Amino acid sequence: MSDDQGTRVTCEDLDTGESQSAVIANDFLVITDGNRYLDGVQHYPGTGTTILTIKTRAES
Repeated sequence: MSDDQGTRVTCEDLDTGESQSAVIANDFLVITDGNRYLDGVQHYPGTGTTILTIKTRAES
């Protein structure tokens, strides 16, 4: 597969059966579930580095 075609990602909610698709090309996709969540994004343009911080919510 060439870079310009991308990747199709499909996710399904197992409880409801609802699904959604997205096509990404030269990019990334983050999916969290349960008590995990995206807390922060740091991007460094000089190096092209991106740091994603995933955290865990405390149980209530």
